[in-house]
Amino acid sequence: MKLNYILDISQNSFWKVNTPNIVAKRLPFFINEYGYFIANSNYFTEREGLANYLLMYTIEGSGYLKYLDEEYTLNPGQAVVIYCANYQYYRTLGETSWSFKWVHFDGTAASEYYELLNGDSLSVVNISHMLHFEEMLDKLYSHVQINDLPSDVRISNILTSILSELIIDKFSPANNEKFQKYRIEINKAVSYIGENYMKKITLNDMMESVYISKYHFSRIFKCYMGVSPYEYLIHFRVNKAKELLKGTQLTVSEIAASVGFDDVNNFIRKFKEIVGSTPYNYKKYNIR
Repeated sequence: MKLNYILDISQNSFWKVNTPNIVAKRLPFFINEYGYFIANSNYFTEREGLANYLLMYTIEGSGYLKYLDEEYTLNPGQAVVIYCANYQYYRTLGETSWSFKWVHFDGTAASEYYELLNGDSLSVVNISHMLHFEEMLDKLYSHVQINDLPSDVRISNILTSILSELIIDKFSPANNEKFQKYRIEINKAVSYIGENYMKKITLNDMMESVYISKYHFSRIFKCYMGVSPYEYLIHFRVNKAKELLKGTQLTVSEIAASVGFDDVNNFIRKFKEIVGSTPYNYKKYNIR
């Protein structure tokens, strides 16, 4: 692991290390380290190769972050989550101190939440309810000091709430002004899929009345919907197939064809990937 830093922080800062037990590591989230830094002008951290996640929330001042070859400014009321195995460099921006709360965390759900929050590029999120967000962080810190199973579960629940708030705030107007004008286009594509999922659909078909480039359409669609246009289409078809498996006597081959799959083996494979069982088993245990 690569690690360089200058810990130029005030005496009112703190840094705590937590050692999660075996049970805690089976939960959706657990904490490795946490703290509150009032970072002076010489403070910086440069790191790569640490296999956990870092949440940083700026309270006062500003920080500079370089991550995945992109540069970001972290202002008061903004939060960000990075994966510390990737190269990162962050420091105080300017001569004024940078005050921020931070949590190193991991867990069975950590990678999924990271992907939901960041997708193809890092999201610096403007927190809509800053006082509530800070209270959740304070509550999180208080439970880490109690080393028992109920506290481990509470920590996991609070981190779930914190990360869920970030994902919700990501899609607020304050964070997505540049995407709001495309909302109508995304709705058009979603409606098109709903009306034509049983046919052979290409990306060009979805964009029939959408007047932006393929690249921007795919990127904005994923930002709003959480999946690519193709993934959304496949999930939509599988959900329709589930309805038919439960409510009709159609064969698996007939259902595959009726929801837009021209290859029954591909349908079975995609169905199992998404649902966790084959269409045959799903039908067997979900007959109305």
